[in-house]
Amino acid sequence: MADKNKKRSFVWNYFDERGSNQAKCNFCSKILSFKGGATGNLLRHLKTVHPTAQLNAETSRGPLHVEKENGVSNVLSSASTSTSTDQSAKIPEGVGNVTPLPVPTSTKTSNGHGRCEQTTIDSFTRRPLTDKKTQQLYNNLVRLLVKNYLPIQLVNNEHFQSFVKNFNSNYQLPSRKTVSNTLIPQLTNLCQEKVRNLLESATAFCITTDAWTACVNTSFISIIAHYFAVTEMRSSLLDCYEYTERHIAENLCSELKRVVREWNIKNKIVAVTSDNAANITAAVRLTGWKHVPYFAHTLNFSCCRDAN
Repeated sequence: MADKNKKRSFVWNYFDERGSNQAKCNFCSKILSFKGGATGNLLRHLKTVHPTAQLNAETSRGPLHVEKENGVSNVLSSASTSTSTDQSAKIPEGVGNVTPLPVPTSTKTSNGHGRCEQTTIDSFTRRPLTDKKTQQLYNNLVRLLVKNYLPIQLVNNEHFQSFVKNFNSNYQLPSRKTVSNTLIPQLTNLCQEKVRNLLESATAFCITTDAWTACVNTSFISIIAHYFAVTEMRSSLLDCYEYTERHIAENLCSELKRVVREWNIKNKIVAVTSDNAANITAAVRLTGWKHVPYFAHTLNFSCCRDAN
């Protein structure tokens, strides 16, 4: 076996020569081949399999040894086990963009001997979030707010910001204005596009509709489509909005036609289900679609008449 002290490449601090142009990696014990003293294959193994290795030219001062602590191998050289902890790691030329490990901090154990603390991944890497990951987190945030009826100003709450920061310090919460003016409209457009694709796959629809006045004297109308997407029955809210016009049959008829026309299902309506109010009943009759009244509403009317 050749004398390692005669080898000039720092790579030999991480390999043991096994003869016949073969070397054993001191990290993973893998046997690699090299020819004519060229260490390119060994260097390539360090860069791809062990990129966080401290590729330090100064490690050539002393032999490499491996200490195991709690089942984890710590690779140290005589240079790195010295009492001085302020040495700066120098990456040799030709190694590439390899992130050096921080110099381990020596601590004293109960028997007085020094040992090196195992470093964590957060101590030497701070990877920025990709655009795809950031957008995914934005969508999750919007769903959290919308589906749980939470106020948008939650993103300005310092305790919520601290909570999120502890999970990923690289993620920057959007402002309330960004959520309301950008993120919610973006996710709304995505949901609408998904619903449109589902509606295109259906051949017939039954819609349900209702109009009501809230306790603050504000009127609303909602329209829901029910259909089969392939073999699965689905229901999609087509629209729910504030309505300021009079609730007369002609106006309600116009609104029904407008909504189904915007979703391109006007010629696929089989029936319309609503309560028995005179205005909505007349509105459905004006559309020319079949009207199917709510069974529960009809039953309630029958019980009220019997009681009187």
